Amino acid sequence: WSANGSKYLSDKGEVLERPALGEGDVEVTLTATASYLGGEPATRDFTVTVKAIAEGENPSLLLDLGFDEESLADNSIYSRKVQNVGDVAYVAGVDGKGKAVALNGSTYLNLGTGNKLTPEVLSLSFWIKPNADITGEQIIAWSKGEFKGDGWYLNMCPNANQNVPLGLSVGPANSQPYYIQAVGTAKDFFPAGEWTHVAVTYNSKTKKAMFYRNGIPQKQKVSNENESGVIGTNSNIKVIGSNGEVHKHTGKLNAALDEYQLYNTEFTLEQVVAAYEESGRTLNKQEIAQQDIDALEVPQTAADELTLAGEGESGSVITWESNDPAIVVNGTACTITPPGYGEEDKVVTLTAKAVFAGGTPATKEFPVTVKAKKADFSELENAIQDAADYETADAYTPESYQAFQKALKDAKDVAGNKSSSQEAVDGAVSALEEAIAGLERKADAKPNKAALVRAIESTKGKHEALYTAESWNSMQTALTEANRVNADEDATWDDVDSAKQALEEAVANLIDDLALNLAFEDNLTDGSANAFEVAGNKAVTYADGVDGKGKAVSLDGSAYLNLGTNGKL
Repeated sequence: WSANGSKYLSDKGEVLERPALGEGDVEVTLTATASYLGGEPATRDFTVTVKAIAEGENPSLLLDLGFDEESLADNSIYSRKVQNVGDVAYVAGVDGKGKAVALNGSTYLNLGTGNKLTPEVLSLSFWIKPNADITGEQIIAWSKGEFKGDGWYLNMCPNANQNVPLGLSVGPANSQPYYIQAVGTAKDFFPAGEWTHVAVTYNSKTKKAMFYRNGIPQKQKVSNENESGVIGTNSNIKVIGSNGEVHKHTGKLNAALDEYQLYNTEFTLEQVVAAYEESGRTLNKQEIAQQDIDALEVPQTAADELTLAGEGESGSVITWESNDPAIVVNGTACTITPPGYGEEDKVVTLTAKAVFAGGTPATKEFPVTVKAKKADFSELENAIQDAADYETADAYTPESYQAFQKALKDAKDVAGNKSSSQEAVDGAVSALEEAIAGLERKADAKPNKAALVRAIESTKGKHEALYTAESWNSMQTALTEANRVNADEDATWDDVDSAKQALEEAVANLIDDLALNLAFEDNLTDGSANAFEVAGNKAVTYADGVDGKGKAVSLDGSAYLNLGTNGKL
């Protein structure tokens, strides 16, 4: 047989495509060629009319197998010829009225070679009832030749991995294709002897997939994410229940199937729930929404930014309202206007409304304390503390010392006023530093040794064992000289300045005697002189550090850090 390259019929008479709604029917010539015992062939042409899509027909429904009347008839507009390979049985369907097909682990269904069964965007919806616990890889749908070729397939428990209940492989690859898998266990995902509704959606352009179990979105993870993930067409036979001709139809399905439908559109949550509820079952949408909203976590306090969840774990759409302009909600982003300096914190009530698949909403209130503006006084307090080194009136000229005293008093006034703005604090710091820099020394006055004494005091917390011998000895030499100058009644200003500067430099130049120094400030950088390369065997996360300011690395029981092979470790 030959269809002369028609895009509407294959050489085997399969309907590949139908003229669009509003277009006319198309006549296709099928040519039969017959020969008897090697003799001269005879031919005959048959005219077949491919009907245009009519009003009310759904061109996006590519395959529709209901299995009622104990039939493999395709109820889509393409009327595909579906054949069983091996004996199939029929059992009571999911709705208790019609029938479902039962595959027994040695049978599968042949769907033909139609390219429409490999759409770039797809939604697959079906009911499945395993005959026993799933203990090895079983194939639900196979629209590929070789596993790493063009097309897609849906499997359960690849390589007998019980922790991958359901996986979708899409597109070509040199090794392993782009693969999305549901998170969970096969036993929980597909209870033996029970009907479970499954919906899978995929979009080649976005590489986004969704898995739904009984109407509820499932968590997922991706493998081989650098592969293209684009579903391409192929001329291979597509099947339900095995992994196709190239792989000799192994991994056969041992389960009953019902209401098996493939679309070239991307289902919404509402469409998935509707497909589930067509069986006569219903979801308590308000209860699911309430579960989603109860699982939300909202910070108890906010200062300058706050982002809220727009979707619940089960797919509920969440919207927010605020009862106070201190927090203005725009979608999931919040604009926060904190109370002014010296004012009280403000408690704002945020109300979340969750709606699952268009059902009755669930609501919950979350109190959030908006922290009032509060200046950081730490730099000012340090500046005031440092200024104590200069409170020696007879060491400086009266005019410069009076300016210093005024700046110090102003700084203390600002520091003592908790309503002071950050601008006022920063200004007080600058003014005090300028006044200290402007102090003019009296040539005949004894030098002020307060700063030198403070430099000496700073060395008391240092421990020799933590530093290299060379840097420690250099610091000790500078410390000895600083102590000598401090005890010298005849020391000059220059002596004091020189000793102070030398000691501060020696302290700053102390070198840690460490083979490895990991601070984990959102990275794995080795801060030791060795600068070893440190890498995680997988992505690691970071948490708050022991000092409450920095970070710490968090290993989850499967991650570790590779420090290399250097013998210094």
